[in-house]
Amino acid sequence: MSDQALAEDRLWSIEDASYYLGVPVQTLYSWRGQGVGPPGRRVGRRLRYRPEDVKPRSTDGTSSGGVISILG
Repeated sequence: MSDQALAEDRLWSIEDASYYLGVPVQTLYSWRGQGVGPPGRRVGRRLRYRPEDVKPRSTDGTSSGGVISILG
C-alpha cells in the first residue's frame, strides 16, 4: 500500500484507514467495539471509512472523527 496514494474521492477500507493512522487493523476493530475512533460504515459485508472522518481535525477544529482524543 505504501506505493500508492490513498484516494480522497472514495470510501477507505479498514486497511486504508489503518495505514493512514499508522495503527494495526485490530486496533480499529477494538476502537469500533469500544465506541471510539473514526466512525465506520457497513457497505454490504465490508467496513468502510470516509477519509474526512479518519483525518484529524485541523488546528481550527473543523474535523477529527474522534481520532485526536485517542491518539493525542
